[in-house]
Amino acid sequence: SLFDIDRVRTFRPPLYVILAGACGAAFAAVKFLPMVDYLAHNPWVPTELSQDTPIHILPYMFFSFDQSIFSTYIRGDAWGWHEYGAFIGPVTAALVVIAAVKRFRIVRPYIVLTILSLLLVLGSFVPVVSPWNLLHQLPVFSSLRVPSRLVIIALFCMAVMAGYGVDWLLSKVRSRKILLAGCLFAVVAGINLYVSLPILGQAFPRSPEAPAYNADFRQTEGDPNKLYSAFLSNRGTIRAAWLSAYRPGRGIIGAGNVNQEWYSEGNAVQVLKRTFTPNRLVFDLTSPAGGSLVVSQGYDRGWHRLDGGEIRPSYDLISFTVPPGNSRVELFYRPAWFTVGMIVSLASIIAALTLAFRRRLFRSQPIP
Repeated sequence: SLFDIDRVRTFRPPLYVILAGACGAAFAAVKFLPMVDYLAHNPWVPTELSQDTPIHILPYMFFSFDQSIFSTYIRGDAWGWHEYGAFIGPVTAALVVIAAVKRFRIVRPYIVLTILSLLLVLGSFVPVVSPWNLLHQLPVFSSLRVPSRLVIIALFCMAVMAGYGVDWLLSKVRSRKILLAGCLFAVVAGINLYVSLPILGQAFPRSPEAPAYNADFRQTEGDPNKLYSAFLSNRGTIRAAWLSAYRPGRGIIGAGNVNQEWYSEGNAVQVLKRTFTPNRLVFDLTSPAGGSLVVSQGYDRGWHRLDGGEIRPSYDLISFTVPPGNSRVELFYRPAWFTVGMIVSLASIIAALTLAFRRRLFRSQPIP
């Protein structure tokens, strides 16, 4: 849009982009607002910003016909094969070059974005002042890791430029344009299948496990690579690979190094029954004189008590007070800003549909 200012002699293009971004944020507010709030209160601050992608890997990422799990070009680097693969192939690359030469004025923004993306992919190649390091000075973006993931921006831009390359080629052919376009599609698809099919054959080298279902839910230390198996067997795991990037795994460990589901000092509170779901916990409790109960569930300010009582963090786990006698405590999880986000999303969608309907209605009315 910035490049369009010179062409159309107006600042409307970037304003349209800002408006489109605001509309997108409004449509997605039900998810976007809780996500921003969570990242703001739980920032992942990398212990080491000097993450980089060796520059010699870039040609292999885009052009190597060996993109398999066991590719040798990534051995010795910090991340696995799945963080580097960005194959485009020679034909697509040629189309990108054609677009850059013959449609330069049109594809300038995509060229700039591709260069910026590749600079980010290289990571901290220049300490402090590299784009990767500068990006980490911004809120939310400070949680980014694995710079090679940002290659997706370059891939998108090159895909668009390849389309302009095809458009230029078709403009030079007077007849059989459909045949030429079909041949280009077939060649590109064939090359990608040639590269990708062996990878699909290696993607699942192990047969699916058939875990035994357990009627009683409880937390276990678990395996971060077997979360789905744990779910099928009605087991929790305190070793979740992605959550551990923000907070260490936590749980209640009792005698014999056994995980416990709850803990009460001096056994002041006894649990008669518990119902567990990922977003709702119900406890039937009894306590002669009252006390507090710590639950083996990670604390987050999105947890609430149905009766409006207070929930406190205790060793980063959920803790709450229990009155004397028999009681029921129900906890439910609702992210902060969820309600506001839902209202904003619904209102923006209704407004967009209303505007679209009114425009269509006015266009369909005959002119007197």
